[in-house]
Amino acid sequence: MRLQRRTTGFDDDVFDTMAPGVHRAMQQGLSLEKAMELAVPALHEALDGVAPRIAQDLVRRAPRMLRRHRRLNRGFERHFRKHWGKALDRFYAIVVCAEEVGHELHRGHREAAAEEDDPVFEALIGLYARACRIAREVHHLLSGGFPFGALARSRTLHELAVITIVIADYGREEEHADLADRFIQHAMIAHYTDAKQYQENCEALGREPLSAEDMARMEQEHDLLVERYGKTYKERYGWATGVDGRLSAPTFRDLEGLVDMSHLRWHYRQQSHEVHADATGWESNVLESGGRAYLTTDRVNFGLAEPAHLALVSLHQCAASLLAGIQGDFKTKDLLALKARRTWSMTQATFSSGSRKPCFELTSAVKSGYSDGGGVEPLVVRRRPRWSYESSRPLRLPPKAARTVAPPEGADPPLDQSREAHHSARPLLAPEGS
Repeated sequence: MRLQRRTTGFDDDVFDTMAPGVHRAMQQGLSLEKAMELAVPALHEALDGVAPRIAQDLVRRAPRMLRRHRRLNRGFERHFRKHWGKALDRFYAIVVCAEEVGHELHRGHREAAAEEDDPVFEALIGLYARACRIAREVHHLLSGGFPFGALARSRTLHELAVITIVIADYGREEEHADLADRFIQHAMIAHYTDAKQYQENCEALGREPLSAEDMARMEQEHDLLVERYGKTYKERYGWATGVDGRLSAPTFRDLEGLVDMSHLRWHYRQQSHEVHADATGWESNVLESGGRAYLTTDRVNFGLAEPAHLALVSLHQCAASLLAGIQGDFKTKDLLALKARRTWSMTQATFSSGSRKPCFELTSAVKSGYSDGGGVEPLVVRRRPRWSYESSRPLRLPPKAARTVAPPEGADPPLDQSREAHHSARPLLAPEGS
């Protein structure tokens, strides 16, 4: 029996090195399996000796590779800004406007909130600050050509909007007067849970365990809170137990329904696919062009509409909830600032590519009042009268084959595709017509 080559390239060299020794072992009466068992440790030892030299060579060649990638990135960014720059600048300006609204509200009400020990304002302003930061993260990812990552971060903005509305709606009611306190103090529940997990894994991680005194202190605080608020307080959303009239701890889906935002559940699921390692997320990373499937590993120049739209909607929900959750009278200029920001968002948040038809434009849908028979239904941000306002769903082109490589010469770039374009992409080995 003789060994036959099954590989090419570097493995050929390895094969040529190993084969004579394996043949000699087989001539001495060893079976092929036994001869290979003896050869494999020798191979690993040889590779261990070569690996440092390979790593050193990679370090030596890294500067040239980095210069090349910087040139490629600059070219991509010039092309990207040409088509998306104006829309991204508007997105950024809207986020800055939202930050300024929050700053004015915080500056105008923080002293009164501190004097009155107002946990509702403390919770809402903290949630709003985080929403503004995440909106900036969404912008950064969009500007870099990573709309999938931006979609994942917009999921957190939606969660912040739901929690903010729950606290703003119910935190001032006498029946739930401790709701904001329960929310803020719930961090201790998470700290203790995290600490227990850390203690289980710290040795494997090569880290020092927490002291017994620290663990005892956190456990005591945890137990006192559970004793005060009930056993359901240990659950993830246990701080909201009772707001929906039930004795059990609500889920996030329950809270969405409580604040009339269940209609956004489909969007939330799409956002979640970019957070979790599920099959749908895997599939969305397989894009088609020219009848060929590609696995995306780098930036793309399409698909910005959906995450941008969802992020701005959630940011406005957080801003409106912050304003409504302020105790006492708020200043007229605060309301005016919120209305101006909303109007600007609706009239300026146009994600277009040059003079081509935009795939995200609120202006035309709002002005038409949905009376043109186009079948576009409004995306209702809140269904309660004192909160609700209408904005359009993203105006989408028909699904097309998304591309991650340069289009054929003379062809228009794929800049007008929404996330629906991803749904037409098939896995590499999908049967025809599946």
